[in-house]
Amino acid sequence: MNHGNNSWTSFAIFCSSSGRLTSNCSFKKCHFLQKQVHYLGHIVSAEGIQPDDRKLEAVRNYPVPTSVKHFRAFVGLCSYYRRFVKSFASIAHPLTHLTKKDVHFQWGPEQQLAFETLKERLTSPPILAYPDFTSSFILATDASGCGVGAVLSQLHDGKEHPVAYASRALNKAEMNYSATELELLAIVYAVNYFHQYLWGSHFTIITDHAALRYLHQMKDSNSRIMRWSLLLEEYAYTPKYKKGTINSNADGLSRAFAVVETLSSDQFIAQQAQDSFCNRVKNTPKYCNTGDGVLAKHTRQGLRIVVPSSLRLKVLALNHSTPQGGHCGHRKTYQAASSKYFWPGMAKDVASFVRRCPQCALVKDHGRVKPPMGKFNDPKQAFEAISIDIVGPLPPTPDGFKYILTVIDQFSRFVQFYALKTQTAEEIAQKISCPLL
Repeated sequence: MNHGNNSWTSFAIFCSSSGRLTSNCSFKKCHFLQKQVHYLGHIVSAEGIQPDDRKLEAVRNYPVPTSVKHFRAFVGLCSYYRRFVKSFASIAHPLTHLTKKDVHFQWGPEQQLAFETLKERLTSPPILAYPDFTSSFILATDASGCGVGAVLSQLHDGKEHPVAYASRALNKAEMNYSATELELLAIVYAVNYFHQYLWGSHFTIITDHAALRYLHQMKDSNSRIMRWSLLLEEYAYTPKYKKGTINSNADGLSRAFAVVETLSSDQFIAQQAQDSFCNRVKNTPKYCNTGDGVLAKHTRQGLRIVVPSSLRLKVLALNHSTPQGGHCGHRKTYQAASSKYFWPGMAKDVASFVRRCPQCALVKDHGRVKPPMGKFNDPKQAFEAISIDIVGPLPPTPDGFKYILTVIDQFSRFVQFYALKTQTAEEIAQKISCPLL
């Protein structure tokens, strides 16, 4: 075999110096001049590093966990190869959430989707390239409502090759961060994680948050952003904005639940044949086979494809997480799904799936920000400043009054009450403008 002059030269140097080594080598355990080597569950070759197929066979054949013990074993097995899985923390969030204290173990649609996605990603992992410290690195980052992640890569022959992936889940406090803070948190986490690669050299940060291009100009930011900005001053980097639709390397975090493929008739037929519910109802009057042989149900609105349990998560993702789904609320998502599909308990499954969607959680309105408390100047005379409040609704009087308007004079502390039928500004203004009794 021709391994190149460099390999032979290195082998000759090793043999000539082996007599001077202070430690002994067992030649039975050594492999020389190999195209690839199996090492600690990995395959190391000239192309890069990838998981050992023999180890991944356990992941590929792992059954659906039925207990906390089996569940923890699966998560631990997957975590060993997390460096090969883009957005690992975000994908595994529905699973790792069950490991928290006082969380009841309940296997639902989100857990099943995460379980299947992890198995798919781990059984077809990319080959990670070796880092070339003579070339600059590219750090692509992204954040979602449940995690942050990054991809460290380099350009080789005009193509971008991943060197390593990194991700982690958000804690409760971080889930309340603004979009800018989350995206900046992803950058700070990634820079710290890949410190040994990035320290002392110039690199490019790719982000899909346009505001971070002007990080150095954020003079009036909050203390957290300013603190992170100062931390990043230690590194030599150039921020670069790239839309999320283009930034496919890292933006899988916020799109981790998206399923872009469509479902074919053959998939439905194959899975329906193995589904207990489909086999139980296929010969009943309300169900029939379509022209393609797919089991469907007669409804008032027409035929609806019966979705077996193994495909329900993909149907939910197709009708919610894809561009066609548009991340609508549970009502519109249910309307879209129920117009084509049917399965028992669909409405409940749709509501649960939408409620736990990480991208929806990131942009959801968590309530209006309350303005800071103000301070009144001390009034100099009566009725210069008043405070008002409304009590109600109360049981209506015979005349239809249901509310009480309370008016307090800040100077004299005199209190006046008014009966209201409504809470409209017009009625309140009329009461306040009336002379006091």
